[in-house]
Amino acid sequence: MATYNYQIRDGFRLRTPAEQVGKALLALHQKGPLTPESLLNAARSAKHPLHGEFTWDDGRAAELYRLQEARYVIRAVAIVEVRSDGGQPQEVRAFVHAEPDTPYVPIAEAMGCPETRHAILERALHELQAWRKRYAALKEFAKVFEAVDSVQLPLPLPAEAQTVRADVRP
Repeated sequence: MATYNYQIRDGFRLRTPAEQVGKALLALHQKGPLTPESLLNAARSAKHPLHGEFTWDDGRAAELYRLQEARYVIRAVAIVEVRSDGGQPQEVRAFVHAEPDTPYVPIAEAMGCPETRHAILERALHELQAWRKRYAALKEFAKVFEAVDSVQLPLPLPAEAQTVRADVRP
């Protein structure tokens, strides 16, 4: 019989050790449906192992939530290419940021800067590889997985990077 350990997934940061998190979530599941609401209600107790994962100062929590809403608004806007040839319009995010905690910029500006473009492409590949890892057991995606596996990090910064033009214009 196989044994399993919990671990925190790539891209996530928690203060509580993975084994404690996993066991606390499993215990909640065994008591009833595991939902964000059931976790929040359980973690309200200062004795709960996941209590420290939440911001309990209401003023601070409200500000953090508003920042999350602001990120949502920024990510919600797209640019849609209007095609005069009747072709299928292409939608792309209007604003992006190369790294977390950096300002969002218009997509054309980001893709017009070789370093920013490179950072965005590397982040996209990391996200694609994380998706591949998450669904690795689904054999129906074998050909997609092969394509993902064929792209290696780090992506080379093109020699002609100084002459790269923006692919998308608002």
